[in-house]
Formats: sequence, C-alpha cells, structure tokens
Amino acid sequence: RKKKGARLRSARLAMACSFISFGIVYSFFNLSALNSRITYYDRYENSWDVMVGIKAGKIGSISEIDQIRKISHISDAVLYQEYEARREDLGIRAPILVMDDESFLSYAGSAGVKASLEGILIVNQVRDAKAENFRERRFLPYFKEETAGEEAALCLENGEKSLYFPVQSFVYELPELRIDYWSEEYLELVHIVPASLWESGAAAAPKTGKTMLRVLSNDSHIRAEGLSDEEKLPYAEAIEAQVGKILSEGGYEFESENRIQDQISSDAALELLRGGASALCILLA
Repeated sequence: RKKKGARLRSARLAMACSFISFGIVYSFFNLSALNSRITYYDRYENSWDVMVGIKAGKIGSISEIDQIRKISHISDAVLYQEYEARREDLGIRAPILVMDDESFLSYAGSAGVKASLEGILIVNQVRDAKAENFRERRFLPYFKEETAGEEAALCLENGEKSLYFPVQSFVYELPELRIDYWSEEYLELVHIVPASLWESGAAAAPKTGKTMLRVLSNDSHIRAEGLSDEEKLPYAEAIEAQVGKILSEGGYEFESENRIQDQISSDAALELLRGGASALCILLA
C-alpha cells in the first residue's frame, strides 16, 4: 500500500511538472511570436512590403526603377546600399547609406531640408548610453548645428585614392527603410549619400555586391486592419511578381521576399515548434 501511495505521488509530481513545463514552453513561444511581430513586422509595416536584393554594383545602372515606380498600387520604391566605414578624424563608426537620387531628394524634403545632389546629409545623433531603459532609444546630437561644414565633412581613403563629401545639412530621422542602426554600437554617425555623387568617385569608394530595392504598397487590402495575413498575401505576391518580372526582363540576378509571407512563415515555424515542445511535455508526463 505504501509503494502504491509513493507511485501515485510520483505520478502526480510528474504530471504537475509536465503541466508547469507545458505552461512555460507555451508562454515562451507566445512571447517570442509577440516580440517578433512588435519588433520586426509591425515596426517595418510602413517601411516595406517587398524587398529585393539585386546583384548590381551601381544603383545608377538600374534604370528599371522608374518602371517599377509606375506599377499600380506602389506608393514608393527606393534603391539603396549600405557600407561600413569609420571616421578616423572622429574616432567613431560612420555607416554610409547610399540612396538613388530621386529617393535622396524626396527624403531630404520630407526631413525639411533643401538639398541637392552635390553633398551629403548626416543623421546628427548618437544613442544615449546612459538611458535607463535600453529598449527605449534616446538620442543626443553629435555636432553643433553650426558645424555643418568642414568639421562634419566626410573624407574616405581607399589606398592612394580618396573621396571628399561636403555636408549640406543635418537631419534627425532615418529614411523609412529596412535598416537598423544604434543597436550594437551606440556611437554611430549615419551618412546619407546620393548615388550619383557616390558613384562619381566609384574608384575610391568601397565595393558592394548587392543593391537593395525597397517597395512600399498603398494597396488597401495590404493596409486593411480587418484582414488576416492569409487574406493580404495574394496582393503582396502580385506586387512582388510584377517587380520580379521587370527585373528579370532587365537581366538582373535577384532574390525577393514580401513582408506578409515572412510573417506567415515565421508564425508557422513557431507554431510547429510549439506543437513539438507541447507533445514532448505530454510524453514526459
């Protein structure tokens, strides 16, 4: 009788541990899904719907961007490249964001700056390392506003060749792209350069193997709050297909993705992991 009671207690304990484990695992995957949606998919909801990586060294060589902008239900399309650089004169990292000329001028206008294609813009802020909550980004200006001149100008050296970029103005917000700065390195000074200016000194500029094309849609179905991701997907895929057709006809090698499909795939993967972990908890019971 005592052995039977001990086995019963052991079974109850195992069952309790199984339920606790199941609750922890279930909560973990729910929080992971929620975090992924808030920090990535919802964060970039108004930044991109289709993203294409094009194997082209120069933005200026992709003339199809004008044709892509004319596709129905596309509100904006931007070609851009990212480069890692360091400003030895300031002793800080200086990421370089090169944008196609039209997008550069449009961005400058939205930031309240009158700009030309003869100079660059600097996002004049670095992240405050003393902020109490690391999730809440606070920023501090790096340069004084009146120093948007020689002191702020960007000079890059590549062997014996050098590039000099005068600063037109400071800005205080990033373009609406799928980019992320100040996450790992708080002391970063982002430089935004028009493609024509960058490519005029291409011999001295760092090389890249990929140009990104960001496409944002104004399709009412994609933007509708009452529709599920599965209901929005065909409209995002239609835009992705049209962009891909134009690039294919231009002879480019590229890889594309759309935000809605990425969200569905991410949710499905988490659901599969959640089901497997739940089954394991049941088996252990």
